[in-house]
Amino acid sequence: MPHRIGKVNNIEKFDSEFFNISATEAYIMDPMIRMLLEHTYEAIIDAGVNPKELQGTRTNVFTAISAFETQGHFSCTSQFAGLPMTACNVSLMANQISYWLGVIGKSHNIDTACSSSNVAIVKAYELIQSGECDAAIIASANLCLNPYVQFQFYHLGVLSSDGYCKPFDEEGTGYMRSDTAAVVYLQKAKNARRIYATLVHGKVN
Repeated sequence: MPHRIGKVNNIEKFDSEFFNISATEAYIMDPMIRMLLEHTYEAIIDAGVNPKELQGTRTNVFTAISAFETQGHFSCTSQFAGLPMTACNVSLMANQISYWLGVIGKSHNIDTACSSSNVAIVKAYELIQSGECDAAIIASANLCLNPYVQFQFYHLGVLSSDGYCKPFDEEGTGYMRSDTAAVVYLQKAKNARRIYATLVHGKVN
């Protein structure tokens, strides 16, 4: 097994009161949605927008998540009155972000494995270009919580033997799994208050 893996610290920390979420629900929420709520808020603020301005707007929310490792853990207990079925459900994570923001655009998860984020951004780009939405939030996360998942990837032979990713390098032996969370706030350039990058085209084959 590789001796390295990317980890995000303090994933248990979450200001549930700020997001109007009960302490019980926050406790059993998949850490990925907690992280994505936080990063969504930060991305919108960083774009120079007050999140309250988005209420009632046609802002799409797409999560790009292909794996989650918590639902089975909480679903096997008789406690929590069914909350794990929603709080740890990857198909509902985009809806949780939309509900918190009060937006009325499209809201769903896009799962195309490793290309999920790229496909989600292209989808958002096309909808903004067509005028079907005003803006879009693309949120993606991955957490390596179950050691047996790492074990399965190891036996597939896809993990780097030295613990380093070396794309397009002859010395590359595989890739390394890592925790991550990222959110992009996408809108038309004419409406933007702070621009970090411009998406000029996107296509999915």
